[in-house]
Amino acid sequence: MIVIAQGIQMKERTASSRYNYTVLVVCWLGWIAIYLGRSILAPILPLLSSELGLTYTQVGLIESAYLVGYIVVKVPAGLVANRIGIKRTLILSMVGYGVSTALNFGATGFAHLMAFRFLLGLFQGVHLPIANTLLSERFGERQGRAIGFHESGPNVGNTVAFPLAVTITSTLSWRWAFLILSLPAFLLAGAATLILRDETKVEREARSLPEEGKSSLRGFSGILVPLALAHA
Repeated sequence: MIVIAQGIQMKERTASSRYNYTVLVVCWLGWIAIYLGRSILAPILPLLSSELGLTYTQVGLIESAYLVGYIVVKVPAGLVANRIGIKRTLILSMVGYGVSTALNFGATGFAHLMAFRFLLGLFQGVHLPIANTLLSERFGERQGRAIGFHESGPNVGNTVAFPLAVTITSTLSWRWAFLILSLPAFLLAGAATLILRDETKVEREARSLPEEGKSSLRGFSGILVPLALAHA
């Protein structure tokens, strides 16, 4: 009976480990999608500024609007996650920065770009504190490696965004560059909806127990499971 209980525990740990890495990949792809939308402006700025008649001051204010949104959302993001859950908060942010990027397709001037970049910063600013919290909970003592890998996402996103933005702009237009590079965020939101779990507060707290507490629980389960099977 004890062997059966140990086998069940081993399967649970293996499944949990696989899911942990699935969560890591989803969060990493989220960072890449964020930087596709964030970095697109720089390479197409000369053409965009010329077409919309933007001044240097306006260009600076547009980028400042993004940073303001990115900064002010940090604390509210944690409050929202505590209320509706980490999964829903992450998915909401993905849809939000996808929409904020796509809206630039119809921009006609400074006011539009200012508003859209502020919204982009607002939704993208949610990702880092929420994703790092999730990874810390899932990986525990191994969180350093997980978060380190996660933090490579912006570099990948930047590397990919520049040539894609230039290619799409030269082939179609800068408007299409915004629209096309918003698509990964929507695709990722759909994937996260199917893949990520809605965990209860109790489940998250149980996973955050110290190793001593986990060992005690495993010891109890090694006794209780055989007893339950014996009386079944």
